[in-house]
Amino acid sequence: MGSHFSPKEKSRDVGSSTYCLTWSSLGMTVTKHGKRDKIPLVLQIRNVGELLVNLQAKFYREKDRDHSTWGKVLHQIDLDCQVSTASGNLIVGKESFR
Repeated sequence: MGSHFSPKEKSRDVGSSTYCLTWSSLGMTVTKHGKRDKIPLVLQIRNVGELLVNLQAKFYREKDRDHSTWGKVLHQIDLDCQVSTASGNLIVGKESFR
């Protein structure tokens, strides 16, 4: 996948940050039968550190309408994170996909 995108920070307060990024899967290589693709999501969060989350996806042919009716478009990912006092790394405690 190798592409790099820069999400835009939409809001920030003492306890949370909100970032926005629009990405299209058009042109992605079709995933082989029985396999899934890993999409690494790396966020460099200002004054905190780096957050790495691996998303899993399966890509179908653009004209394949049968498979696209099974899934849903991903609009939002909510990650509840904390900074580890031991390592300083960001740890995901809870995640939800909408």
